[in-house]
Amino acid sequence: MIEGARHPAGGALFDEGSHAFDQLLWLLGMPHSVYGAISSRLGLDCDDTGLAVMRYADGAIAEVISSGAMIAAEDCVEVYGTEGSALLSATDMASREFARAPYFRYFLHGAERSGWIDGGVVPDFQQGYFHQKCPHHFIEYLLGRAPAIVTFEEGLNALRLAEMAYESSRLGREIVV
Repeated sequence: MIEGARHPAGGALFDEGSHAFDQLLWLLGMPHSVYGAISSRLGLDCDDTGLAVMRYADGAIAEVISSGAMIAAEDCVEVYGTEGSALLSATDMASREFARAPYFRYFLHGAERSGWIDGGVVPDFQQGYFHQKCPHHFIEYLLGRAPAIVTFEEGLNALRLAEMAYESSRLGREIVV
């Protein structure tokens, strides 16, 4: 539990971080281990900032940072590898008002230093109806007119990763999945 907090979890890392965990599960699958650091500096009853570092069996490392104290962030999803890099902005609250096009850009190994390529993606936040789309899709799913975006198990695994980060922070050590 966060010192001084009434709830063991349920703040920034569960709220916005769950979406990033969902993306990581889609990209990389379940990690080998999770390390978390949680902070509550704004006087809330829950965490206002959470960090989770995931290690994968193949050596990949990923991080999720979620915070209600972050403003004017530019990139919210960053992927770096030996063959290239990709940056995505304007998909979270901290970057949506400050991000500039191109919102998705990537750089491939061997390209010129100025070789960033515009991926042509305009995130929903920049289209003005992000928060309306999710409940509408959910209703369409309940009525049998649309497929589920994620399965129950996929959503549960995203929350499990957040729980492991909270537990890691409480214990002060890495949690093996």
